[in-house]
Amino acid sequence: MENYEIDNLDKKLISILQKNSRTPFLEIARTLNVSGGTIHVRLSKLEAAGIINQYALDLNPKELGLNVCTLVAITLHSTAKYQKVLSKLKSMKEIVDAWYTTGNFSLMLRIYSKDMEDFHSFLLNKLQKIEEIQSTQTFVVMDSPIKRNVNVV
Repeated sequence: MENYEIDNLDKKLISILQKNSRTPFLEIARTLNVSGGTIHVRLSKLEAAGIINQYALDLNPKELGLNVCTLVAITLHSTAKYQKVLSKLKSMKEIVDAWYTTGNFSLMLRIYSKDMEDFHSFLLNKLQKIEEIQSTQTFVVMDSPIKRNVNVV
Protein backbone atom coordinates (compact mmCIF):
# COMPACT_ATOMS: atom_id res chain seq x y z
CA MET A 1 0.00 0.00 0.00
CA GLU A 2 2.35 2.66 -1.27
CA ASN A 3 1.80 6.35 -0.65
CA TYR A 4 -0.93 5.94 1.95
CA GLU A 5 -1.58 9.42 3.29
CA ILE A 6 -2.75 9.58 6.86
CA ASP A 7 -5.63 11.87 7.74
CA ASN A 8 -6.76 13.39 11.04
CA LEU A 9 -8.58 10.21 12.11
CA ASP A 10 -5.42 8.17 11.53
CA LYS A 11 -3.38 10.72 13.50
CA LYS A 12 -5.78 10.58 16.44
CA LEU A 13 -5.81 6.78 16.30
CA ILE A 14 -2.00 6.66 16.31
CA SER A 15 -1.86 9.13 19.20
CA ILE A 16 -4.17 6.95 21.31
CA LEU A 17 -2.15 3.83 20.55
CA GLN A 18 1.14 5.57 21.34
CA LYS A 19 -0.17 6.28 24.84
CA ASN A 20 -1.41 2.71 25.29
CA SER A 21 -1.15 0.18 22.45
CA ARG A 22 -3.47 -2.17 24.34
CA THR A 23 -6.44 0.21 24.19
CA PRO A 24 -9.43 -1.85 22.97
CA PHE A 25 -10.70 -1.03 19.48
CA LEU A 26 -14.20 -0.29 20.77
CA GLU A 27 -12.87 2.18 23.31
CA ILE A 28 -10.90 3.93 20.56
CA ALA A 29 -13.97 3.90 18.32
CA ARG A 30 -16.11 5.52 21.04
CA THR A 31 -13.46 8.16 21.69
CA LEU A 32 -13.21 9.00 17.99
CA ASN A 33 -16.96 8.65 17.27
CA VAL A 34 -16.53 5.95 14.61
CA SER A 35 -17.31 2.24 14.41
CA GLY A 36 -15.05 -0.52 15.69
CA GLY A 37 -14.85 -1.79 12.11
CA THR A 38 -13.48 1.57 10.99
CA ILE A 39 -10.72 1.35 13.59
CA HIS A 40 -9.88 -2.19 12.48
CA VAL A 41 -9.74 -1.16 8.79
CA ARG A 42 -7.65 1.93 9.53
CA LEU A 43 -5.15 -0.06 11.61
CA SER A 44 -4.86 -2.66 8.88
CA LYS A 45 -4.13 0.07 6.33
CA LEU A 46 -1.56 1.74 8.61
CA GLU A 47 0.16 -1.61 9.14
CA ALA A 48 0.10 -2.49 5.42
CA ALA A 49 1.55 0.92 4.57
CA GLY A 50 4.42 0.32 6.99
CA ILE A 51 3.44 3.32 9.14
CA ILE A 52 2.84 1.04 12.14
CA ASN A 53 5.71 -1.43 12.34
CA GLN A 54 4.95 -3.21 15.59
CA TYR A 55 3.29 -3.11 18.96
CA ALA A 56 5.87 -3.45 21.72
CA LEU A 57 6.33 -3.45 25.46
CA ASP A 58 8.17 -0.53 27.02
CA LEU A 59 10.28 -2.17 29.71
CA ASN A 60 12.01 -0.38 32.57
CA PRO A 61 15.66 -1.52 32.31
CA LYS A 62 16.46 -0.61 35.93
CA GLU A 63 13.64 -2.81 37.22
CA LEU A 64 15.27 -5.64 35.26
CA GLY A 65 18.64 -5.01 36.93
CA LEU A 66 20.12 -3.12 33.98
CA ASN A 67 21.40 -0.02 35.75
CA VAL A 68 23.90 1.33 33.21
CA CYS A 69 22.99 2.71 29.81
CA THR A 70 25.81 3.61 27.44
CA LEU A 71 26.07 4.93 23.93
CA VAL A 72 29.03 3.52 22.04
CA ALA A 73 30.27 5.23 18.89
CA ILE A 74 32.12 2.92 16.51
CA THR A 75 34.61 3.76 13.79
CA LEU A 76 35.11 1.00 11.24
CA HIS A 77 38.35 0.30 9.40
CA SER A 78 36.27 0.37 6.23
CA THR A 79 32.59 1.14 5.76
CA ALA A 80 32.59 -1.63 3.15
CA LYS A 81 32.58 -4.00 6.15
CA TYR A 82 29.37 -2.49 7.57
CA GLN A 83 27.13 -5.50 6.75
CA LYS A 84 29.64 -7.96 8.22
CA VAL A 85 29.89 -5.93 11.44
CA LEU A 86 26.12 -5.50 11.60
CA SER A 87 25.56 -9.25 11.43
CA LYS A 88 27.91 -9.70 14.40
CA LEU A 89 26.26 -6.90 16.39
CA LYS A 90 22.78 -8.37 15.88
CA SER A 91 23.78 -11.42 17.93
CA MET A 92 24.74 -9.33 20.98
CA LYS A 93 21.74 -9.10 23.32
CA GLU A 94 23.23 -6.15 25.22
CA ILE A 95 22.71 -3.90 22.18
CA VAL A 96 19.17 -2.51 22.08
CA ASP A 97 19.60 0.03 19.26
CA ALA A 98 22.09 0.56 16.46
CA TRP A 99 22.29 3.48 14.06
CA TYR A 100 24.44 3.75 10.93
CA THR A 101 25.53 7.39 10.95
CA THR A 102 27.34 10.11 9.09
CA GLY A 103 30.10 12.17 10.64
CA ASN A 104 33.04 10.99 12.70
CA PHE A 105 31.55 7.58 13.55
CA SER A 106 30.17 4.76 11.44
CA LEU A 107 27.78 3.35 14.02
CA MET A 108 26.19 4.42 17.29
CA LEU A 109 24.94 1.76 19.70
CA ARG A 110 22.74 1.92 22.79
CA ILE A 111 23.69 -0.73 25.33
CA TYR A 112 22.25 -1.74 28.70
CA SER A 113 24.37 -3.47 31.35
CA LYS A 114 23.97 -4.51 34.99
CA ASP A 115 26.84 -2.29 36.10
CA MET A 116 30.08 -0.77 34.82
CA GLU A 117 31.97 -4.02 35.37
CA ASP A 118 29.43 -5.84 33.20
CA PHE A 119 29.70 -3.14 30.51
CA HIS A 120 33.50 -3.23 30.64
CA SER A 121 33.43 -6.98 30.13
CA PHE A 122 31.06 -6.60 27.16
CA LEU A 123 33.26 -3.89 25.62
CA LEU A 124 36.52 -5.83 25.96
CA ASN A 125 35.34 -9.39 25.40
CA LYS A 126 32.72 -8.91 22.71
CA LEU A 127 32.58 -5.55 20.99
CA GLN A 128 36.28 -4.76 20.69
CA LYS A 129 36.99 -8.33 19.53
CA ILE A 130 35.32 -7.53 16.20
CA GLU A 131 38.34 -7.04 13.96
CA GLU A 132 36.55 -4.70 11.53
CA ILE A 133 36.14 -2.14 14.33
CA GLN A 134 38.92 0.43 14.35
CA SER A 135 37.91 2.21 17.56
CA THR A 136 35.09 2.84 20.00
CA GLN A 137 34.12 5.82 22.10
CA THR A 138 31.76 5.39 25.04
CA PHE A 139 29.27 7.86 26.48
CA VAL A 140 27.59 6.99 29.78
CA VAL A 141 23.96 8.07 29.89
CA MET A 142 23.33 9.97 33.11
CA ASP A 143 19.62 10.62 32.47
CA SER A 144 17.16 10.42 29.60
CA PRO A 145 14.69 13.22 30.36
CA ILE A 146 12.87 13.02 27.00
CA LYS A 147 11.49 9.74 25.69
CA ARG A 148 8.75 9.72 23.12
CA ASN A 149 7.64 8.40 19.77
CA VAL A 150 7.38 10.35 16.55
CA ASN A 151 4.62 12.92 16.97
CA VAL A 152 1.92 12.77 14.27
CA VAL A 153 -0.72 15.05 15.78
